[in-house]
Amino acid sequence: MPSRPATPYFILYIRDHGVDVSSQTDREIVPKSALIDNVEAGYVVYDAEGRSWPPRYSRLEHGFSWLTRLAAKTVYDPLVEVGISWTLVGSYELGALQDAFIDAVKHDNDILTQWRDEDKIVARIERSLTYDDLISVWEWIQACPDDEEPTDPPSPKVSQPA
Repeated sequence: MPSRPATPYFILYIRDHGVDVSSQTDREIVPKSALIDNVEAGYVVYDAEGRSWPPRYSRLEHGFSWLTRLAAKTVYDPLVEVGISWTLVGSYELGALQDAFIDAVKHDNDILTQWRDEDKIVARIERSLTYDDLISVWEWIQACPDDEEPTDPPSPKVSQPA
């Protein structure tokens, strides 16, 4: 039985209606406030092998002082490197990943839709038949439009008589 998700995997941020793709399986860099708030309790990871995993970040045994908690919420929230532990909870259907991906796009705050139209993203997600198709949609979303080839051939130039 595997001890960690196959990469790359989708991270679904259930509470925030978000989505990301990652390949980190052992360590992650997160804001200290994320550890204080136990944010990963609202995360679900769907991997390329059809398995579902909740991540768990390692924490200090003694927790966080009230001063650290206050500072992380107000003035100073440093990034810290933490270990990740994984527990396999089962499998998922591709449709569940598509639905979560579409939900993230519909709740997006100009991150996923920065360069792409929401309707076009949703259409590509709905047309996806495999996990790799969804990874391709993710890569397409992340690519600046100037980085891709045009989909329509250029129109022929018509010469004007002199």
